[in-house]
Amino acid sequence: METEIYQKVITCLENIRMHLKISQLEFAAFLSLTREGYRLAIAKDTNRHKQYIKLDLIHIFSAILFNLENYQLWRENLVIIQQEINSCFTNYYLQLLAILPVAKNS
Repeated sequence: METEIYQKVITCLENIRMHLKISQLEFAAFLSLTREGYRLAIAKDTNRHKQYIKLDLIHIFSAILFNLENYQLWRENLVIIQQEINSCFTNYYLQLLAILPVAKNS
């Protein structure tokens, strides 16, 4: 179940990237503070570091929202990105948070 939901989150991120027609490296550059999180996501590392993955996804989601307001590329594609986030990413993200262990200090 965790792997299935996690994979759907990754698929949503990939859909956003493909709609923007940019490479994984370019997409990661937009999320420069979460490059390691994006690398983990692409590697589909779900067996170890579950806590790190949860935090990485939080940072990725935060970075996407931040970038929506700060980068011209994101602004130009705002409708497409919002559709992707609204249609699948948010729902699967919330499901993933419900499954993964929550950090005591988060």
